[in-house]
Amino acid sequence: MTTEGVTTELATSAVVPEQNYRTYWQLEWDAYLMNYAAGGIIFIGVLGNLLTIGVMMSQDFRRSPSSLVLSALALADTGNLVTGLMRWWLSHSFDLAVRNTSSAACKTHMFFTYFFGELSPAILVVLTMERFVSVYYPLRCREICSKRRLGIGLIFVTITYALINSYYIFLFALLPIGTGHSFCLLKPRYKKVDAAWYWVSSTLTAFLPFVIIFTGNILIAKKLMKAQQSRDTMATKSKKGRQSLTPMLMTVSWCFLFLNLPSCIYFIGVGKETWPTETLQDLLNTRIAYDIVNLLYYTNNATNFFLYCLTGTKFRNVLLGILTRACLKTRRSEPATSVTDLTVESRIDDTPV
Repeated sequence: MTTEGVTTELATSAVVPEQNYRTYWQLEWDAYLMNYAAGGIIFIGVLGNLLTIGVMMSQDFRRSPSSLVLSALALADTGNLVTGLMRWWLSHSFDLAVRNTSSAACKTHMFFTYFFGELSPAILVVLTMERFVSVYYPLRCREICSKRRLGIGLIFVTITYALINSYYIFLFALLPIGTGHSFCLLKPRYKKVDAAWYWVSSTLTAFLPFVIIFTGNILIAKKLMKAQQSRDTMATKSKKGRQSLTPMLMTVSWCFLFLNLPSCIYFIGVGKETWPTETLQDLLNTRIAYDIVNLLYYTNNATNFFLYCLTGTKFRNVLLGILTRACLKTRRSEPATSVTDLTVESRIDDTPV
């Protein structure tokens, strides 16, 4: 996962002359997807995540332990969009290779790209576990999944993934190649380490979260179906309040599974060298396939806000209240025109030139 994107990019750009780009439909679509689709996903995703954080920090959600996890998820999603997808957008739109600007930029960007890419699914796993406890152990949910414990858990997960991804700081550097340019690449002596780390990174980013979230959602759905059949299991008001969040948060989890499944399949094929790369046409097809699964992967970081609006009545109401208050505050801050000002203006207008 660490070298595939760079390898594909270098191979296609080296083989295809710039004046012949229009003869290959894959490169035309590559430019369209990474210029317009990627830019739209970044803008919509960052805006939606900021609005999500604003809603979760409101008085209506602040006391809920889930609000802390959802705020952390929005921050991680924003970081993933800004460091990951924005790199491709800048490269295609402005011909700016962020990683190749300096050795520090290479190491820093590699670290944050994979750090946020692995942190976001890890937070979703925490969210799934919190929902699992809420559904299976409702009477002990406030004790087991208190806001303090969830906060400690999030800090532990963040530090753990930061330490794991410090690998990229030491193994990658800005290296010169035959064309006279320097690229952010793996140091040659660490190729065997990177081959093994490929599966570690893939497991942390996709495979393990996929299995945990899928299993958790199945168990939660099974429990909710049983609860529907026996109404006495949802008798208390507090229990209803806790479970009202469950459908909304399960929707987020299922969306993660469906949008990440194509990238899982793609990178398994890359690791096992399943996809053909013998001819230029094969490389171009691989490139357009990578673009599609890449955009689907990052779409997951941009859709949670809309899923909250679609499935969460309370979220919609709080958001509407925040936007309404913001509009009223903006109108009140506009300078009002007094009667005296109108009189003076009318006199000036009536004065003959």
